[in-house]
Amino acid sequence: MAIPRRLVLLLTATFLLLLLAMLLATAIEIRAPPPKMMAVTLAQAAKYGGSAPNKTAQTEGIGDQQTPPSSVNTPILALSYAGSGGPKHCRGGLLQKMAFERPAAQWNGTCIDLPSEARCGVFYAEKGDKCEAQLFNEADCHNTSMSYVNTVVFMPEERPVGGIWRSMWVRCGVDVPEVAMLDPGILGGRT
Repeated sequence: MAIPRRLVLLLTATFLLLLLAMLLATAIEIRAPPPKMMAVTLAQAAKYGGSAPNKTAQTEGIGDQQTPPSSVNTPILALSYAGSGGPKHCRGGLLQKMAFERPAAQWNGTCIDLPSEARCGVFYAEKGDKCEAQLFNEADCHNTSMSYVNTVVFMPEERPVGGIWRSMWVRCGVDVPEVAMLDPGILGGRT
């Protein structure tokens, strides 16, 4: 007994649709936004101050030593990714995670070579740390007009920075000049 042609066509179409659905599901899963890193999440919780637990009758007096709030629990991070930058997060795999110890002023110029080419990065630190990274598209922070890519300021929020770099020169404690207001006469206004 031969299998009817319509049944073969129906089974083939069903198989191809299931195969296509599995491939699309895999592609969507691969392109899903990366999970937030624990360090960045902890740093954001420290930035917002977190929430202190309320004291109850059972816990009052137990371990009631007041600890002064400190901003040193926010890490200084430089995260480099292989993929390009998106509107909120970097795409691709994490190439290198650099966590810099405090005090931040000890990092007065350190060259960091990446294992491969980075296309996106997150540079995270408190504003008072005054950290910056100069990005270069050559190894060993070789600084020429052709190899220099950008200077990135570390910020207290997760903000992706795009570009293509292979090394970065990181320093903290950078003196930031206070910006004065523009003279209105320059802008064509009355003085």
